[in-house]
Amino acid sequence: MEMSQSADEGGKSSNSACTFKEGTILVDMDLFTCILDIIKKTEKYCFIITPFLETHEKWANLWKLFDDVYNDGKKLFLILKRPIDESQNDWEKEDRKRIEIIKNYCNGKFDLFLVNNLHSKIYLNEKQVLMTSFNLRKYTLEMNHEIGCLIDDPNISKQIINNIIIKKMLNDKDTKHLDGKWAEWINNKINNVKNINNSQSSKSSHDESNNDNPSGESSSDNSNSEDIKQGHCICCNKIIPFDKKNPVCESCLSEKSSCNGKYCHKCGKDDPGRSKYAPLCNYCYKNQEEIL
Repeated sequence: MEMSQSADEGGKSSNSACTFKEGTILVDMDLFTCILDIIKKTEKYCFIITPFLETHEKWANLWKLFDDVYNDGKKLFLILKRPIDESQNDWEKEDRKRIEIIKNYCNGKFDLFLVNNLHSKIYLNEKQVLMTSFNLRKYTLEMNHEIGCLIDDPNISKQIINNIIIKKMLNDKDTKHLDGKWAEWINNKINNVKNINNSQSSKSSHDESNNDNPSGESSSDNSNSEDIKQGHCICCNKIIPFDKKNPVCESCLSEKSSCNGKYCHKCGKDDPGRSKYAPLCNYCYKNQEEIL
């Protein structure tokens, strides 16, 4: 583990960061600098997930970066906590006013999502993910002790966007969406999730045809797109971990160098022509959870 020092740029003094194989632990001011850097390095899309976001009048440098992303034709999505409409609490009243200011600023530019009970703070583009305790508020920057982990991994970024942001947060029936420039793009991704969920109602007839699979295991659990843990060897139909890059058990891999098979890696259905390059039957291939 390496230790690296960061310079103070205002607010509380910045502490040292810990760098390790899986990522970098950051604290305090370094977190804000990292968030700005993630936005600046956006190539295709950027997601800002935080319960609280200062209005642009109070945090001009941050909102200027948002404008730069918009002017460059890149996608930026703001996901904030949805205020309680009926609450007379002073904090909630102030929060509703703040959201109205942000909505007016975002209108037609940025897609704004308001999510019930949001407590997550995640900032990511297509290559980097920062998971942190850091809200985008000046009080957080100046007064609180915060920590976060930066991960440089496009695959992890994609998984978080697909399985957490789009599937869980944006697909929630109570989430409100104020359309921006990229509304059609993000709505298509959300609809893809709905289509995957709807396809579960049609999988029962597909599963019934697999009751006689040689493994002796029921394939209905394996074809559940909500949580795929088990797969089938495409050569012998033995139960193995689901991994499209390694769809053959060790025994068959040592015996058959071509890795050709006849079973679907996901559901176990008898389907000649499967290989390590095409391990899924047509049904399972069409109903994958690939969103981005």
